[in-house]
Amino acid sequence: MKLKLRSRAGFREEGAMQEGHIDLINANRVVGWVAPRDRAEPQILNVSVNGTRLGRRIVADIFRKDLLDAGIGDGRFGFDLRIPSDLCMDVETIVVEVVDAITGNRILEGTWTAPPKLENAILPEPQTYQKVRIDYVSEDYEMFAWAVDTNDKTMVFEIDLLINGEFYKKVYNDRSRGDLRRKNVSGGLGGIQTKLPLEWLGPGVHEVSLRPSHGTACSIEVEVKQACAPVPCCSIAIHNCPLPLLSYQSTMPLKTSKYASNDCAAIPRGRHRFC
Repeated sequence: MKLKLRSRAGFREEGAMQEGHIDLINANRVVGWVAPRDRAEPQILNVSVNGTRLGRRIVADIFRKDLLDAGIGDGRFGFDLRIPSDLCMDVETIVVEVVDAITGNRILEGTWTAPPKLENAILPEPQTYQKVRIDYVSEDYEMFAWAVDTNDKTMVFEIDLLINGEFYKKVYNDRSRGDLRRKNVSGGLGGIQTKLPLEWLGPGVHEVSLRPSHGTACSIEVEVKQACAPVPCCSIAIHNCPLPLLSYQSTMPLKTSKYASNDCAAIPRGRHRFC
């Protein structure tokens, strides 16, 4: 950051009406302080960025312990302003001007220059230390899987569960898996088990995916040959399922037990994992 302070705004400069400093300027923020020398009340300011004023009058009254420790009043002379993104879009230099809102005298001025853009930059590969695998999906659409953090084999963490590319819910690798412990893959946990609402999505092949925050997603295709009995309205939550029920609407009365889930037949499904 290139910072320039005008002569009347030096840090504790003798003879100036105010003392202050711009501590930070970047593409979205201006931080600093201004304290009047002749009174204890906070200073009222107008702050402009590239010639555009940020709102109306600004009161520099944020408490700063460093000012209090330096003996500058009660320390309540700070300001911390957000710069709207439209003021700094596609600009290489930001000029900030702080003036006395009463007299119009300029108090501080600072300039920020954006760092140069790197051509042909080689970005680092994303970190992939969370491993996930889907073992299988049972006849009643229960998914069995596991996930392990290779940096900490005992860690329990959240994984996104997606159905047909759409986020469905978060799952956790908090179930016991003795097989993973015996193979020294995990500390004893790592298992994932959850019910999938595939019968409500209609016949066909549906993709189920587990997507960790720091790892590669794992997917499996599950074929549904017969759907559940229809329900009156697709906006009704079925087993807390936020996914749309496609075209399965009807005027049939609701079952009193689990929204007709007992009408679902267990149909064999094809499974093709690609992860």
